Amino acid sequence: MSKRKAVKIPEEVTRSTEIPAQKSKTMGISLAREIISDQKKEIEQLKKKLAEVQEEARDWEKNWSACDNSLTASKKQLYIISMVLDLEDKQLLNMAFGFVNGCFKRQLEKEQEDETNGKM
Repeated sequence: MSKRKAVKIPEEVTRSTEIPAQKSKTMGISLAREIISDQKKEIEQLKKKLAEVQEEARDWEKNWSACDNSLTASKKQLYIISMVLDLEDKQLLNMAFGFVNGCFKRQLEKEQEDETNGKM
């Protein structure tokens, strides 16, 4: 096809559909505006969905972190218990008891402080 025929195709198409060229252009612009409007709405919906999914991901991450911390604490507790069970010397057991008892009392004090300060 020559350049001349390529330029004439839109007019030929509009003649065959019996739509004037000017009306065809305005219809195309109108259709393009509708498509753009629909795409903008879809983008907004996708942005909202993304925000929801990101919030859900943050929640999962917090839960995972809490589980990981709990697992770590449980492992340490079991390790301490197994070590204490292997202690046979009465003096060493008394020392271990004193240390653990002091730690436990400090934890209770900290929890009371946190309650007083409204952190719990």
